[in-house]
Amino acid sequence: MLNDRTRVTRICSFAVTLGAGLMLGALLLLSGHETVWLGMFGVGMAIMCLASIGEDHLSRRADRSLCAEIVRGSTEIVTGTVIADLVPARVARRRLVKGPPFLLGHPGPLPGKGFIIVATALVDGPARRVGALVPADLLLQLRKGHPVALAVHPVRPEVAVLDPSVDSDQLARIAGDPRWWEDGIPTDLSISGGLLGRLGAYLAGLVVGIGVNWLVAQVFFG
Repeated sequence: MLNDRTRVTRICSFAVTLGAGLMLGALLLLSGHETVWLGMFGVGMAIMCLASIGEDHLSRRADRSLCAEIVRGSTEIVTGTVIADLVPARVARRRLVKGPPFLLGHPGPLPGKGFIIVATALVDGPARRVGALVPADLLLQLRKGHPVALAVHPVRPEVAVLDPSVDSDQLARIAGDPRWWEDGIPTDLSISGGLLGRLGAYLAGLVVGIGVNWLVAQVFFG
């Protein structure tokens, strides 16, 4: 959910430009045939709308699944059901997805609302993104790039709990860790398949959309 969004990103990117390609192809190739032009243009517009709605639905469903997974994993960490390693991390983004907050040192969920932060954790092996539910009053200070210490679940790879006990010297050491400048740190672009993959999906959708209009023109009016 947090470390590989390639398939969803490419499918949605393809669908959006497929609709755009159908609309553009209708304008370029079928403008002399009003009924067919309007039909293909309408199909393209419908596909674009459905792609946007579908992407939003998938995102909301993924957020709900992630939140449920974090709650289960965080409960296991704070109750001592599993032994979690404390690792340096930096906030990558904040998600306004509500759930019960957890902090290391408290044997259960805290009262009040919690929100998800997504952080890049320097775990053993390749760095990866993890999610943690934190109290709402901490959300403002946990901006992108802010160093944090996280207890990372040993089995659920995208679950962590924030350790609030670290002091400013420890946070400074986390921020200055040389591993942040090494290759392999995940970014929003890398987890979605990279720039070339996304551009390829956009281009493929556009070409297919225009190609469908070309086929219609050839078959019915060629």
